[in-house]
Amino acid sequence: MIIYQTNPCRLYPQINTHIKEQFNNSINIHEVFELVDDSQSEDPNNKLKISKKTHKFHLSPRTDFLYGIFNINKIVKKKDDFLFTIIFDKKHQFINQETTYREYITAIRYFSSTKYLERDKDKIKDESVFVISDYNLCLYTLMEQFNKYSDEELMDFIRNREDIIVKYKNIKYKLRNDIFDSSSNFDYIGSYTDFEQTIEDLKRLINLDLSDMVGARTLSHQ
Repeated sequence: MIIYQTNPCRLYPQINTHIKEQFNNSINIHEVFELVDDSQSEDPNNKLKISKKTHKFHLSPRTDFLYGIFNINKIVKKKDDFLFTIIFDKKHQFINQETTYREYITAIRYFSSTKYLERDKDKIKDESVFVISDYNLCLYTLMEQFNKYSDEELMDFIRNREDIIVKYKNIKYKLRNDIFDSSSNFDYIGSYTDFEQTIEDLKRLINLDLSDMVGARTLSHQ
């Protein structure tokens, strides 16, 4: 099984789309948040379908490709699995870390905007039947609660790993403090600063074709 674990970034949705199109037997897991109370994991109001912190995705039968944003400790990695990620800067840890934080905040601002909430509206011919999905409404409602903080305040929260609790109906969530923790067991680490080389490597290593993304803008916050 191929496992792609990442952080929020500009190209994450495009890479996901390529994986989905090229690997029919693939699964996406998206857990930016964690539950404050794990007993609410099966609550119908848990629209994000966040699993318990102790949950293990055993995936039986195994899928060909598992990708997304998740705690790597929830994945049962086997001997022949190939685990990879793509970061911003492999040579400069501080620059990579700060860039990742900035991209995270940019993502928060987007998902708390009406632009996100109505992104599919132009696909609906009759606007009177436009319906926002439960998932999108839940995510927007949670992210919108961060708008009372400035970017720098959010940066401080993230750097210091402070809990920011947000609520959707009766479900309390918080941003995962471990979202930026990297596994020590990656089989490959790519880089957006040398994305063309990363694209070549992934094609050679796992036959993932991202060639049409050569030259793509990699940062959202600039």
